[in-house]
Amino acid sequence: MIEPDYEASTYFSTFLFDDDTNIKPERQAEYCANAKVLNAVGKYLTELTGKTKRLSKKTTGIWDLISDAVNNLDKQAYKHDLPTNPLRLKDKYKNYLQHGHLHLIHKGNRNSNAGKRTTAIDNLIISLFVQRNIPFGEWVYDDYMQFLSGSKIIVDKQTGLMYDRADFFDEKRGRYVTISKATVWNITHDMKYTGIINRLRNNRIDYITHNAPYDHRNKPGFSMSTLTMDDRTFSRKDSDGNWLNAYVGADIASEVILGIVFSSKAPTVDLIWQCFREIFRTISSNGLVWPHEVEVENHNMRPIEAQLGKMFGDVTFCTPGIGRAKYIENIFRRKKYGDEKRHQVGIGRYNQKGAFKTKSEHKDDEYKQPRIPVQTLIADELESIQRWNNELHPKQKEYPGKTRWQVLLENQNPDLIPPQKYSLFKHLGLKTDTSIRNNDFVTVQHEKYAIDKLEAIHGLSPNNYEVQAYYLPEPDGAIG
Repeated sequence: MIEPDYEASTYFSTFLFDDDTNIKPERQAEYCANAKVLNAVGKYLTELTGKTKRLSKKTTGIWDLISDAVNNLDKQAYKHDLPTNPLRLKDKYKNYLQHGHLHLIHKGNRNSNAGKRTTAIDNLIISLFVQRNIPFGEWVYDDYMQFLSGSKIIVDKQTGLMYDRADFFDEKRGRYVTISKATVWNITHDMKYTGIINRLRNNRIDYITHNAPYDHRNKPGFSMSTLTMDDRTFSRKDSDGNWLNAYVGADIASEVILGIVFSSKAPTVDLIWQCFREIFRTISSNGLVWPHEVEVENHNMRPIEAQLGKMFGDVTFCTPGIGRAKYIENIFRRKKYGDEKRHQVGIGRYNQKGAFKTKSEHKDDEYKQPRIPVQTLIADELESIQRWNNELHPKQKEYPGKTRWQVLLENQNPDLIPPQKYSLFKHLGLKTDTSIRNNDFVTVQHEKYAIDKLEAIHGLSPNNYEVQAYYLPEPDGAIG
């Protein structure tokens, strides 16, 4: 269970005391050994606790077993200095969990940084560190020292009040609380503050991607349980030098792409409704059930939230910028660097590495990115979707020999029903004003359509036969 702890090695090798000196190499080795053994103690503790619970036994004496295991380690191989007493070892482990690697540095080893640090100093250093010019740690140290000397004024931008140097005066020692560059480094790298610092010093998307928590959502077991939707910009430009965009909807369980519509402009709400219509046609023509849930992006979908709530049992809005919380982003990436890259030229990004990289006109004067007619780009994508949908499903242990399309058809959620036109068309269908004639029919797009029963007109106002008809044409324009 003892494994290398590279984070500990980095921490102890870069740690600086108040006098800007490093930890001695032999001490670093000792602290790293302590960290590795305590990490293993955590795994061993989990294993022992799990066994005792499964066997319905008491956990009394577990730390005796752990202490025996630690004491029996070869001191030549693991040069740690952890306590031999079970209770002291337990306390050491708990403090390590709470304070991290800093706890392993002996108090007598010139580690007085923690004693000098106060909440006021920490807050001021963090505030200086997140200024808009993104300063280096040395600049923050200089700002603090100039503030103590009175040569620099620091103002709270929220209250407009100046910071008072007296708040940083040590009455016992009769002088201001000075700190070292090492203390500044320790404050700005303290795990308590990394979330705040990264949010204020980095872009919002970078912070969300690398630091913010996100929903780890389970993939549904049945197809058509959840529909996932988002817009996409393709890697290749059209003949006019514009990017081709699309709005796409896919089933999560089977990964089948159910509908896609294209646009040379930025995605709009109208494009979303076109995508819903394509998805409906696919579902209706193949006898599929209507999905219970839809997960969508926030920007374009929020204006139609009310309609979505009437079309689906659940609507999940994914946080902007967190592609990993939205499953269709996963489909986009694997399809792009799988089928598309295999069959098309120019797939990738100029700022990636290896096979994910493409040439850039900005960095290579001799390279000109190919321009492709829009109809060709669309045809290539439709062919790619056909191949994708009919490839073997990635979970072959669960669906041996089955393609994505077969998984879609054969594993539909049994609790769901086929789409109800009368309900869905009020939202995703087209609309026209017409009137009921002879208590019998309406005319839509020059065709007559009978009403299903006479009672349907009882809700009309007296002598008012005006109604609104909702419909969805087939690809050839016909209305069923």
